Formats: sequence, C-alpha cells, structure tokens
Amino acid sequence: MEEKKKAPEKTNVLTILKQLWKSPRGRSILYLIGYAIFFAVLIVTLRSHSADSTKNNMDLMGETVYANYKLDGIEAGNYYFNRTETINGITTTFEGKRNNDRSDVMMSCNNQLTHYFMYGSIVIQEVGEAYQVAVQPYQYPKLGNYAAIQSMLNQATLISKTDYNEANTIYHYEISTTTLSQILDGEVIDIADQPNTIDLEVDREQNVVGITYQLDAYATYKANAITQATIQLTYHDFGKVEPLEIPN
Repeated sequence: MEEKKKAPEKTNVLTILKQLWKSPRGRSILYLIGYAIFFAVLIVTLRSHSADSTKNNMDLMGETVYANYKLDGIEAGNYYFNRTETINGITTTFEGKRNNDRSDVMMSCNNQLTHYFMYGSIVIQEVGEAYQVAVQPYQYPKLGNYAAIQSMLNQATLISKTDYNEANTIYHYEISTTTLSQILDGEVIDIADQPNTIDLEVDREQNVVGITYQLDAYATYKANAITQATIQLTYHDFGKVEPLEIPN
C-alpha cells in the first residue's frame, strides 16, 4: 500500500519572518520593511495634522499667520459677561455673571428688564417676589458653551487677522451652516449656502475676551425664512465671581 503523501505545510507570515531573520540578507529586508512602514505612518500623521492646522492659520503675503488664543477663562466657567443678540433689527441684551454651571442674568429688550437665574439646563425667572420656571431666553444658547466654541473654532477657517496698536487682536473666521448644524443641533445636513462668520477677539495675553457671530445663513436655514442674526459675547473679570446661590 502506498504511503499517504504528507500535506504541504501551510506558510504563514510568522514563518516567513522567522526564515528571513535567520540570514543577514533576510534581516536587511525586514529592516527595510520596518522603515517603510514607519515613514508611511509618519507621512499620514503629518498630512492629517497639516489638514487640521490649516484651519487656524493662513498665508498672508507669503507669510503664514497663526491664530494665537487661549480659551482657559471661558473653559473655567467663572466670569462676568455681556451678550447682545440682534435678530432682524431687534436687539436684546444680557448682562450677567457665571460661576460653574450657574448664571445670574439680567435681560433687556424694548426697555423691559427681566431677571433670570440658570443652573444646569434649568431656567427660572423672577416674577414679583418669587421665581418660576421659564424658557431659555438665549437665541442659539450653545454659542456660549466652551465645548461648542472650541469645536467651531477647530472647524472654522481663518481668513484674516486685524491687529490694533496697544489694543486687542481680531481673528476673522468663516464657517458653513452644515458645520454649525452638526455642532449646535447634532444634525447632519448637506446644503450650499453663504458662509457664516466668527470674529474672535483676544487681549494682549491671548485670552479670548469677545466673540461675534454673524449667522445670517444659519439663522435663515433654521427659520426657513430670510433672517439676519448677530450674536456678540464679551467676557471680563475671569475668576472673580463668588459662588452663586439658587434663589428660593
């Protein structure tokens, strides 16, 4: 009876690598493969970083200009602020202070004042000598959130920079409605529209002390009607707000 032929051994990558390592020539080949993989990963990483960094830099007359700013004060959530909303010519102003997730705010519109206290997602309004639950008074409230601000600036495109002698610097950005919709509303949309703008004001220590949003395109999309919308935020006295007590 004929002996059964042995099935050929399966060749796998590990076996090949072991065989190559046994000879000087094989080790040289493995080194070359390792270098090739290393440089391929390095190139991909650099390209990815370059794609992100171009959002916050621009080429101006042959010179690359970077946006140099810090969001530390806003991130810490302790500051005094002013917020001005102008929607289709109607202006509403807010003056307040924030400590962590609590804000004490006075709203002015059409010469009427309304006092609000906000904590977490809850808004209460002073009515007479008591407080009652109220609706959110801000248009597009997420515009003031640190995480949303950071995300918007990371995805916006820096288009110009204005320096003022002995004063602050303004960085001018453009951002699409599709990007804003994803950040502010969690909605993925695909529309062609004019860009919205963000003007970022930083002081001489690079702290962000003001943000102006021109959101006509985004507001028009949200309202499904032509809408002009400008939201301006200013910040001052970071870290000086005492703990805020929730009104009874």
